[in-house]
Amino acid sequence: MRFRSARARGMTLMEVMIATAILVFGLVAIFGALQAGLNTHKRARDETNAAFVGASVMAELRTIFSQGAEPTPIPETAPRQSSDYPDYYYAVTFKDITPSRGVRGGPALGREFFVEVKVTWREKSDDRKWIAFNTVMFKRSER
Repeated sequence: MRFRSARARGMTLMEVMIATAILVFGLVAIFGALQAGLNTHKRARDETNAAFVGASVMAELRTIFSQGAEPTPIPETAPRQSSDYPDYYYAVTFKDITPSRGVRGGPALGREFFVEVKVTWREKSDDRKWIAFNTVMFKRSER
């Protein structure tokens, strides 16, 4: 008859501690990766919503310029709240960059404006995040 020693029947305390440490390390790594993924998703969602707001404002400005009118600038000190996305605010600035002469030396056919739309939103902290959209818009002169 063979006798087994008590050591051969189970795990030692050291083996249990090493297995627990490996498990804890793995769980911390997994939860860290999940948190990073959630933060990246939130940032992408915020920037996508800001792009929607910026595109909407640019479309409105394009309509105003195509009708021959000039829009009123919206300063950054008093940004306007988006109607579709209430957590997002936008400011509009534009600058006349019309050249003094037209293409062939004649008078310019219209006016050109450098337009910037700055969309801002608030994070959990008091930090305001923002993204800016720039373009050049043309306003044909009335003849």
